[in-house]
Amino acid sequence: MEISLNDNNKRTLGAVALIGIGLLLLLGLSKLWPLFLLLPGLGLMALAYSENKSLAPLAVPGMLVSGTGGMMLFQAVTGYWESWAFSWTLYGVFFGLGLMIMGERMEVHDLRVIGRWFTIISAIAFAGLGTLFMLATSAVIRLLFIVACFVVGFKLLCKEKQHRLHTNGNGVKMKHSDVVVEENIERMKVRLGKDEVI
Repeated sequence: MEISLNDNNKRTLGAVALIGIGLLLLLGLSKLWPLFLLLPGLGLMALAYSENKSLAPLAVPGMLVSGTGGMMLFQAVTGYWESWAFSWTLYGVFFGLGLMIMGERMEVHDLRVIGRWFTIISAIAFAGLGTLFMLATSAVIRLLFIVACFVVGFKLLCKEKQHRLHTNGNGVKMKHSDVVVEENIERMKVRLGKDEVI
């Protein structure tokens, strides 16, 4: 499959690049440097959606490059670089979306199905790892988890103690008056030092 750029596609790519450079110069480069990744990726996506369907395979690298640029732009603006610990799973989403777009443009059903599965599985991995990472690193959530562990542990201890007070040695439940009688018998055994009460 030969990929060729006609004059219209070259103008589109050039226009996207010029707009990107203008935005960077206007807004400053300190936090917007990931646009150097995002804009070429969007240019590839524009080519993939052009009238020339032979350029449809550019959707895959276009999604990968623009997705990387989008992730890095989010991280640069928010300063949340720790998200790399789980955001790498989005590469499967980007790849899957690229395959879906390519399959749609080339009218190949199997590519769309494979792309959909890549997207779904990777999105689930991203959500799972993201949740796990957030739980493990968030100070507030970690504190709430510690408090919840203490509360549940103390409740279980109190329930066990209450259960022991209301059952005899064989696990048979007793009324409150029976518990008092049983406790008195135990005290008498200790005082007398005998196994049986006379």
